[in-house]
Amino acid sequence: MKTLREFLTKVFFFTVLISLGACAGNEEPDGVEEMSAGVEGELFTLSEDFDTAFGRKIPITRVKTVLTIQGTNNLGKGFVFKISPYEGTGTYLLGPASKTEHLATWINDSKDLSHYTTGFEGTMGKIVVTEDLVNKLVGTFEFTAKSSETSQIKRITFGTFKINLQ
Repeated sequence: MKTLREFLTKVFFFTVLISLGACAGNEEPDGVEEMSAGVEGELFTLSEDFDTAFGRKIPITRVKTVLTIQGTNNLGKGFVFKISPYEGTGTYLLGPASKTEHLATWINDSKDLSHYTTGFEGTMGKIVVTEDLVNKLVGTFEFTAKSSETSQIKRITFGTFKINLQ
């Protein structure tokens, strides 16, 4: 009887240890990717049937990393963000006044060559990374962007993203 009790106790503790280990390493993406924003009063969202959302952290040197995030829908509309240097969670200012390589671009659609970016005078905004896990990035954004062809301004408001990193 004593041997059976010891055996069951060991099995119980082994099961608990395996369960805790599985939970501790669970930073896998959950498969759900989201991006949405108001673009001049119209709601933009990723299409559920069109998987073109991704984020990527690229180490340039040991000190500097570039973050790129992209999300488009099945109409070809979407966003591209480039944050350099990327240093994890926090607020990154967008626009030429930021004196960095932090840029945001709105792609009107795949047929329209006029893209709107924060790289021009009179543009500004921010991207806030609130969660940076091994395989997932979560945050918010808002910005004004300008077209290089027409100088027209687009206002992007209430932007959110949840992207699985590749």
